[in-house]
Amino acid sequence: MRRFIERTVIHAFGLVFPILLTACSSGLVGEEARRELRVTIIYTDRDTINAEARNRGFRSQVNGFYDVLKNEIWCPNEETSDAYRTCGHELRHAVRGPFHR
Repeated sequence: MRRFIERTVIHAFGLVFPILLTACSSGLVGEEARRELRVTIIYTDRDTINAEARNRGFRSQVNGFYDVLKNEIWCPNEETSDAYRTCGHELRHAVRGPFHR
């Protein structure tokens, strides 16, 4: 199980990082954010994500989320552009902060 999680973290980061760079560079001209992270990425199905989100106090369905207290990113394990966007969005919360502006 540990090996699966490690491979998933590496795989997810490899897929998400280029998306994050694209998303961040498009709207934040002149701003720079650097932060060393130790974050766990949980790459699982949407039903599990939503069950976990409800357990943590979310009131509506989510595609993924960043848990600030546990430093975990919950991403869908689908091979779709929506899943990649979701992971990039949540990774951005880990870097820039947990709240939407």
